[in-house]
Amino acid sequence: MAWEEWEQLKSEAARRSSAKMGLDHVAPEPGGGGGPGTLNHTDGPWTHAAAVAGTLRTGLNTAKRDLDIAVGKAPTGVEGLTSLSALTEVHTSWDERLTAVGRECGSLGPKLTDVAAIMGEVDTDTGAQSDAVHVPSAWKEGQ
Repeated sequence: MAWEEWEQLKSEAARRSSAKMGLDHVAPEPGGGGGPGTLNHTDGPWTHAAAVAGTLRTGLNTAKRDLDIAVGKAPTGVEGLTSLSALTEVHTSWDERLTAVGRECGSLGPKLTDVAAIMGEVDTDTGAQSDAVHVPSAWKEGQ
């Protein structure tokens, strides 16, 4: 490639490029967003995850109760059978697992809700701190 051709390509690229570097500006994303200088926070994903953890815990408790009822209906008088022994072993294992997962879901819900609140506070504090920074109007206008 000849030097002149390289210079011409650079010149054309510079003309096509309408984006300018600015310290206080980020181009908004297609389909939404707050725009330049706007801090956006939504606690939706965090509170949704907290609600899902609560729903999951409720479902696990129901499954555990149903499992306990089903095992309790096993025929009596057949204590010596191998299948009853295996059923008891499986029941114990699943009971422990469902209890542990239910406990974890129960502890996750409040933590996720707290994260939503904390992130909102951090965003508010960060916005207030950035608003307190004096930026000359020439910088704001991109000059």
